[in-house]
Amino acid sequence: MDYINGQLAKDITRTAVTNLYYEFAANQKSIYVQSLPGDLWQFEKDVLASSSQFGKDEFYLECFEKNAEVYYSNLIRRENLIGNDNMIYHRDVFSNPEGKLRDGQSYFAWKDYCGLPTQDIIDDLYFPNDRKSLQIFTFATIWRIEDSIPYRLYCLKQKYGAAKAMILYFAKIASQHGYRLFFKCKYRSRKTPMIIFGITNDSSIMRMPSIISEMQIKLELGCLPNNKLNAIFPRQTIGNTKSLLSDSQKEEIYKSLKENTDDEVIMKQYNISKKRLGSFKAWITMGY
Repeated sequence: MDYINGQLAKDITRTAVTNLYYEFAANQKSIYVQSLPGDLWQFEKDVLASSSQFGKDEFYLECFEKNAEVYYSNLIRRENLIGNDNMIYHRDVFSNPEGKLRDGQSYFAWKDYCGLPTQDIIDDLYFPNDRKSLQIFTFATIWRIEDSIPYRLYCLKQKYGAAKAMILYFAKIASQHGYRLFFKCKYRSRKTPMIIFGITNDSSIMRMPSIISEMQIKLELGCLPNNKLNAIFPRQTIGNTKSLLSDSQKEEIYKSLKENTDDEVIMKQYNISKKRLGSFKAWITMGY
């Protein structure tokens, strides 16, 4: 078995978050999105590309970056994105949008912290109950400096390990506010073991994203620190792994093509190459 870690593992989890966003946003009339793009911005590009489904003033993207060097670099490198009227980019730590959302506006956040679940992060948790909300969290599961960790979480970590401790801790807090944890997965991003999980109050979001379901065993085995195969990567990328498209997704692609949806939108939404999209077009030409 080839174990998945490093950049490919991060790509898989990013694709899962993006697909969750598409699923969640499809049923919303208005949405407010928050994220921590770092220096990649792939999720943010996809979110902005799909924002045309919303009317004027019904979509907003808010991004954060506390590192000054990364922030000012992005102001230049991502000028075409940051200049969008429907988004704002802060040089600051992530903060919840309480008081910013319009009446009835749904809320989606990818809190891709990649570091420790500090007390400041816990204090900033946001559980609106007057609107639908889906939030994704990413944390490291190796904690070198633990004095900033909430004491209760630290105690759980001593008993169960960091990954399970965070799941127990966040699931309990979420349940106290009418939310539930609906998926979790460990993976290794470059050299750091991570955990990604999602919470929501939306009853239509029932299970973890299919791409995580299909890859979970390889992702979690690849996260083991003593695994001799940790450096092994599958040769295929997500875009050309045909098995990752379910029958229903294939039907959706055919439908999108027949509705003259832009090729770039389809390729980004389903993470497929231009060559693979061409094969779908060929089937349509043959009368599919």
